[in-house]
Formats: sequence, C-alpha cells, structure tokens
Amino acid sequence: MPTKAELEAELAALKAELAAAGESTTEKMRARAEDTAEGLRDMLKETGLDRETLDSLGPQIIEALAKLQKDHPLAVTAGAFALGVMVGRASK
Repeated sequence: MPTKAELEAELAALKAELAAAGESTTEKMRARAEDTAEGLRDMLKETGLDRETLDSLGPQIIEALAKLQKDHPLAVTAGAFALGVMVGRASK
C-alpha cells in the first residue's frame, strides 16, 4: 500500500500536469477563435457584406418566418419537429 508521502507526491504531479494541460488548451482555443474570426471577416469582405447589412437581415428573416407560419402552419410545425429531432440526435 502506498504511503501518504507517495500519494501526496503523485497528487502534486497530477495537479501540475493538469495545470499545464489547461493552459495549453486555453491558448489553442484562443488561437482557433482568432483564426475563425479572421476567416469570417475575410469571407464577409469577399461577399461585400458589412455589419449594417447583417443587422438588417435579422428583422427580414423574422418577418419572412412569421409570414411562412401564417401561410403554411403545418410545414412550419413539421420543420420545427425535424429540427428538434436533429438537435436531439446531435446532442447525444
């Protein structure tokens, strides 16, 4: 059976390893987020979209969905069900 000193030494080593892994993971995530943001910015510039255009799309999409719901309620219900099933499957 291991002694208390051996267990404490092993615990200290594991804590140091966990701290090092956490720092490197955080740095990797930050770098990936910066790369993604830059890529998105470049893609928006290529398509000619700017922030104002994207901000105006939100109300237009909501209006279109509201109209679709009034015109085709069964299709919207089926679509919402299908989306729920896909999200449920993906979250497993």
